[in-house]
Amino acid sequence: MESIIQLLSKIDIATLIPIAGMFWIFKCHLDKKFEKIDQRFEKIDHRFEKIDQRFEKVDERFQKIDDKINDIDKRVFSIETMLHMKDCCMLKDDRMKKKAE
Repeated sequence: MESIIQLLSKIDIATLIPIAGMFWIFKCHLDKKFEKIDQRFEKIDHRFEKIDQRFEKVDERFQKIDDKINDIDKRVFSIETMLHMKDCCMLKDDRMKKKAE
């Protein structure tokens, strides 16, 4: 820090003003670059949000399909159960008829 103060005391004002101007221009240039980078990141974030929304829609569709499959499985099971019960009843009826003869 002391060396910077000594350097500044040796340099005259006519030299300090252009140096300060160059630093200010450089800072403005960097600020513009950072703003552009921030805008790019915002665009990327927006795209990711859209992709997330699409994935949510796909997940909802898969859930609906799973629900339909489960409903079909329940119906098939109930039909199989009813057919099995009918077969058992038919066997009993056939046995009773054979006994009666």
